[in-house]
Amino acid sequence: MAPKPFFADLHTVPEDERIRLIGETVTKGNTVAVLLERNEPEKVARYLTKLANRYPEAMLVDRVNGPTETVVTLKFGPRH
Repeated sequence: MAPKPFFADLHTVPEDERIRLIGETVTKGNTVAVLLERNEPEKVARYLTKLANRYPEAMLVDRVNGPTETVVTLKFGPRH
């Protein structure tokens, strides 16, 4: 049976704590989708860099614009 998806609103959590939660979730074999504002490309780049440096076993699986005009969705999963 596939794991039940869940949603966590982490916007009030400090960025490094968010990175830790994402990285630890992915290293346990789960896939995580992160929604960020597209008008903040430096934030997207920062997330990608921090996750790559701190969690090399996590990889970017997909990057798509949406679900709304101002958001980019980054999907991370475990490196196989």
